[in-house]
Amino acid sequence: MKIKKYINYVSLAALLIPVLSACNKIPEREGTTVEKMAGEWYVRIDDKPKRYIMTTYNTSTNSADEFWVQTSNLRDLDVGPNENINIKGKVPVQLSAQTFAGTGLTNILAATATAIPKFEVANGKVITNGTVGVASRSPADSIYFELKVKGKTFKISGFHRTGFQADEPQ
Repeated sequence: MKIKKYINYVSLAALLIPVLSACNKIPEREGTTVEKMAGEWYVRIDDKPKRYIMTTYNTSTNSADEFWVQTSNLRDLDVGPNENINIKGKVPVQLSAQTFAGTGLTNILAATATAIPKFEVANGKVITNGTVGVASRSPADSIYFELKVKGKTFKISGFHRTGFQADEPQ
């Protein structure tokens, strides 16, 4: 009887020790190298009132030297008949200064006949807490860069998504 009790206690301890020790380990959160400059942005083009959604995010290699810039639905831009300037390309970054720029950048969205195959980014800058949400007045990072396509330059500026419905583009 004593041996059976002993085996039960040992079995119970063998089950509880891994469970309890596993609960004590809290994994550390790891971000990406460009997380200070990455995210969803609400931007305007040449200070026109309409806002568009743009994203910046890390590359698959998690490089500190470049990130992806992707725009969508950039309309109302005069670059040529039946052409859109939606872009998705890797842009060199200077992480310590939170700047980005590049020339001759490949637009991987150029698979369609109406997309621009190459683009340039100049004077790109992310400023931590550099602005506020348009309606919520909540602190937000700001972004600015000049996008050059087909010889025309467009000034893109905006703020990091705040999460407040009032700040969302209409």
